[in-house]
Amino acid sequence: MLATRSFVNYLLLAILTISLAACAITEKIEPVKPADFYTLQAVPTQLQNKTFVESLTFNDDQARKLLTQIETGQDTVNLAALTFSGVTVVQAQWHQQQGLVSFSSPVFEKEMIVRIIRDIQLVKWPEKNLVAGLTSGFQVSQFVSSNSSQVREIRQTTKVLTTDNQPIIRISYLNKRIRLQNFIENYEFVIEQINE
Repeated sequence: MLATRSFVNYLLLAILTISLAACAITEKIEPVKPADFYTLQAVPTQLQNKTFVESLTFNDDQARKLLTQIETGQDTVNLAALTFSGVTVVQAQWHQQQGLVSFSSPVFEKEMIVRIIRDIQLVKWPEKNLVAGLTSGFQVSQFVSSNSSQVREIRQTTKVLTTDNQPIIRISYLNKRIRLQNFIENYEFVIEQINE
């Protein structure tokens, strides 16, 4: 009986050891979250020390219109957004090495502010800077559409977020109007440039 019990203990220990070893060797594949396709990039030289004043209409469950000001430095992006009645919605500063260094918002959480800064980069940064920030398995392309607007799309090269060939992000530039559509996170916004 004692020999049988020892054998069972050794057998269980061997199975546990093999199971742990198998877990250690097996690569855990995490699903890609929509926000994980892009890493924020440094401010490009040609966009440093600029100020953008814009009207932003955001559409998800409801339409909201904001007045935004984006200021870029050598290594920072400052963002302020107000309602048209003058109520501050967000103030934030992002630093290319320190990340989000300050933010204040009665409406948005930290993750939303980072997503807003990501979208600013997707809209304003040159294509080569975007390519540097894309996660493996994603690509950016630019072309002119049938209505003569410039279009920038981000697609996955492997089918993780979508099962068809639909882009995850489409940005259309027509005159002083920019439209970003996010098909994965289900929102869009329209930017109208106020300053030159």
